[in-house]
Amino acid sequence: MNGIDLLVDSNIVVYFLFGYKNVQKYFLISRPALSFISELEVLSSSNFIGNDFDNAQSLLKKHEIIGYLPELRDIIVYIRSKKKLKLPDAIIAATAIYLNVPLVSADKGFMNIDGLDLILHDPASS
Repeated sequence: MNGIDLLVDSNIVVYFLFGYKNVQKYFLISRPALSFISELEVLSSSNFIGNDFDNAQSLLKKHEIIGYLPELRDIIVYIRSKKKLKLPDAIIAATAIYLNVPLVSADKGFMNIDGLDLILHDPASS
């Protein structure tokens, strides 16, 4: 967890892998990390063809993957009790809160979570 400055959600990783130029800044300028949940979501995608899976694995190996930490439990429980997020999303949000870094996501479900610094990415933006 040394030197990371943001947490990227699965959708941002997928946009990057599929060549969306407007998300490159999160990987090329920043030092992003991913939750283990995002890693699993990316690697289990059914949208991969050709070398996409290998490219995903290569990208993920370049970034820190944050595993489950016992310290996340209370944050996850709090988020789910207040926001009714699915468990994977609550884990991702709790990870960003615990690390005290922004979460970059295109998922509006992360909006208005106490303590979460959300960078809401619009995939249609340039």
